[in-house]
Amino acid sequence: MGVDRSFRQKGRGERLIKELIHWMIQNTAIEYLDLRVLSNNIAAKNLYGRIGFESQGEIKNMFIIEGKSFSFTLMSKRIVI
Repeated sequence: MGVDRSFRQKGRGERLIKELIHWMIQNTAIEYLDLRVLSNNIAAKNLYGRIGFESQGEIKNMFIIEGKSFSFTLMSKRIVI
């Protein structure tokens, strides 16, 4: 999931995730929602943390893009009421 730069910092990403979680509670028996986020994306990691996601670990040097190494962080949130 991503939010276009022109729409960031307006709460849209948070609303999208909260709507997804609400839908999951109403329509599925899924107990956990997991995600991966680039480790250097501090804004996204802070957003997920505010919503209740917890860091489960980091995979270092997962991607190399244009010669630069990127890691990603695994995060998870328990969904069951």
